[in-house]
Amino acid sequence: MKKIVLTLFFLCTLTALGQDGSLDISFGTNGLTITDIATEADITSAMAIVQDGSIWVAGTSFIPGAFNSVVIRYFEDGTQDLDFATDGTLVLGTSENARLFKLFALNDEHVIVARYFNENLTLSKYNNAGILDTSYGTDGTITISLASDTIYNVFVAPDNSITVAGISVNAGASSALFAKYLANGAPDETFGTNGIVTSPFMQDASIYLLEFLQLENQSFLITYRVEDSNENQTLYLAKFLANGNADTSFGVNGVAQSPFVSDLSILSATTVVEGGKILTLLFRQQFTGPTENFFA
Repeated sequence: MKKIVLTLFFLCTLTALGQDGSLDISFGTNGLTITDIATEADITSAMAIVQDGSIWVAGTSFIPGAFNSVVIRYFEDGTQDLDFATDGTLVLGTSENARLFKLFALNDEHVIVARYFNENLTLSKYNNAGILDTSYGTDGTITISLASDTIYNVFVAPDNSITVAGISVNAGASSALFAKYLANGAPDETFGTNGIVTSPFMQDASIYLLEFLQLENQSFLITYRVEDSNENQTLYLAKFLANGNADTSFGVNGVAQSPFVSDLSILSATTVVEGGKILTLLFRQQFTGPTENFFA
């Protein structure tokens, strides 16, 4: 199995390593693929590996006059697919008010291109020829207004449904926001109300969504941090069922509180281990009294 390492330069550079860490010289040219899209600047920001082995890379290129969001497709051996889009490069348009967020490989060999554009999050579906799938969402794109919302992440399930997780702000208070879309890009009407869940038990002036973990049966676990008026921070975990309702069998009404309260708690990772137990790693820093730093 090849390991692909993406290195960020002004040129788009792909490096392949063998299992023993040595350079895989069968990839590209002596283990490297370098693509110069524009003469001034190319900046990579996302990568996805598709089921057919192709490698999709997205970023920003200064194409005469303006920065543009671009996507490139490579074959498994590191060769650029010059039949992809136009001469091998999909140009999504000027990125003065846009930035690429992520690429998501679907199990039907399509890719979702997520980017922020004019206070919206757009999720567009492309086939392996770089052609927009207009049957998806509205004319190929799901558009989510972000006027008062912040999107933290997007997650793709094995059935190609998509869950968007973020924070919604209303009258100065924040609450967790989740939106779910079916494989065809339509809102999942079985999830919350019209495909949207705003958590009723997570409303505070300063909520920070930290991590989203997809569990079995499309239930999901989120971790978030709440900061009180004294700037003390508490870490919480909340579990939701596949339909967006709180899993009341978890913690108290679906929420479990970390035993740590400190000036600064930074979540590093959350995972589910054998037996369904949840392991959370965080870094805690205490400024009141003697300063202390430690992992928990």
